[in-house]
Formats: sequence, structure tokens, C-alpha cells
Amino acid sequence: MSGSLTLPMLGLILFCVLAETAREVCFKQAASENALLSALTKPVTWLGIVFWAVELLAWTAVLEHVPLSIAFPLMALSYVVIVFAGALIFKENINLRHATATMMIRPRMICCWLLSNPARISPLLIRPMSSEPTSAPITLPAPPNRLVPPRITAAITDSSSPVPHW
Repeated sequence: MSGSLTLPMLGLILFCVLAETAREVCFKQAASENALLSALTKPVTWLGIVFWAVELLAWTAVLEHVPLSIAFPLMALSYVVIVFAGALIFKENINLRHATATMMIRPRMICCWLLSNPARISPLLIRPMSSEPTSAPITLPAPPNRLVPPRITAAITDSSSPVPHW
């Protein structure tokens, strides 16, 4: 695994997003209030299964070359595309709250993708040192761990007589 996202792999990930969207559209088209058995007899269900198989092969090819921590956040784009495909094809109603929540997936996806490869953002976060350190760090000794305060301890050790000096 090379560990980087190349343009062909990005194209294959986008193909997986589109195949997943097509699969969900096919399954939605085949779904009805009838039983599951009637959905299995519809050709559009089988077309959805073909899209699923093609996506499985393409996704496996992606994972051979791109780390999962980079590829999977990009696949989250399918959530956004499927919602808008439902609105365009099936005339599903999307209110402002639903659209806002759907669009919030995109920035989170970008954040996950950037954070999965710190080399992309390290120039923004880490400033290179201008010179070598001139001295070693100084560590101070830790104070003694005493249960009795020092004055009382000194009074006890200085006392040589068995009788207290009251």
C-alpha cells in the first residue's frame, strides 16, 4: 500500500460513491408495500445487486492502494449524494434542517481525511526550529515526600532525653 491518494484512486472512490447511490436508488425503486418476495422478482432489484457487486470490486481495489483512514471518510460523500438523489428522483421532501445536517457531513469528512494523514497539515501546525538548542533542559530535584512537617521532625530528632521538655 502506497499510503497516498492518487488521482486515479480518487476517481475510483468517486465511482464507488456513484455506484452506491445507484444501488440505493434501485433498491428504493424496487421497494413497495408488498412483501420482500415481490421485490426480488423485479429487475431493478437485481440491477441494484449488480451495482453492489461492482462497488465491492472497486472498493477492494481502492483499499489495496489507499489506507482506510483516508478512503473511508471520502466515502461519506455518498450520504450527501444519496439524500439529493432521493430528492431529485423520488421527489422526497428535504427541509432546511435535513439539508443542513446533510451538508455538515462534508466538513467532517474533510477533517477526518486531513487528520488521517498529519503530513498534509503539519506545515500548518509545526514551525521548524531555527537552530539547535544551546543548553540541556534543567530539572530541579523534587522536594522530599514527608508526612510530618520539618519543624516537628527536627524537634523529635534533637530531643535526647526520654522526658518531654514542656
